[in-house]
Amino acid sequence: MTLGQKLKDLRKSKYLTLEQLAENLNELDENASFSKGRLSRWENDADEPRISSLKTVAQYYCKSLDYFFEDIITIDKVSANVYKVPVIGEITCGEAITAEQNIEDYTNVSFDTKPTNTVFALHCKGHSMEPTIPDNSLVIIEETTVEDGEIGAVLVDGNTRATLKRIKHVGNSIILNPDNRNYEPIILDSKHQGRIIGKAIKYIVPL
Repeated sequence: MTLGQKLKDLRKSKYLTLEQLAENLNELDENASFSKGRLSRWENDADEPRISSLKTVAQYYCKSLDYFFEDIITIDKVSANVYKVPVIGEITCGEAITAEQNIEDYTNVSFDTKPTNTVFALHCKGHSMEPTIPDNSLVIIEETTVEDGEIGAVLVDGNTRATLKRIKHVGNSIILNPDNRNYEPIILDSKHQGRIIGKAIKYIVPL
């Protein structure tokens, strides 16, 4: 189901016309400028709403932003070898912070070939993966198997926090090693569980 189809189904479930929905959304957000034409383009996947606008729609329907992107996180081609990739929250490379799972924005990323798996971007904050990955980099993650020695994005602390580390499997445990020797590794086992959510395949450093 596309984003447009989800938007249309929600509106119809409330028995609203496009005009009525636009009026209700504008009342909810005084700074917004929703219109019948704009909502129609969204529902027909002819145009894509900004995240700020989608947040207002989510609030109106009492839905999380995640709802609109479940099962439809895709990357769209912008030009030759350049694709639009969703940016999902933040990831830390030092003290782990609460993982933000909502899509915040989109960024254009170049690939030699289009990835076959789900790809998304995460903000990397901290110094534990330096010099390999600088602080404040935008890291591109692919949902695929992470082998020993590769850098993975990992959810820890009951899947409530995220961190970026180099993976090493030892028996029934997983060691998350920083590249910066000034930081300590994190050990995942039966008492301290975690989940690898993907492999870091490249990063972008903002100017």
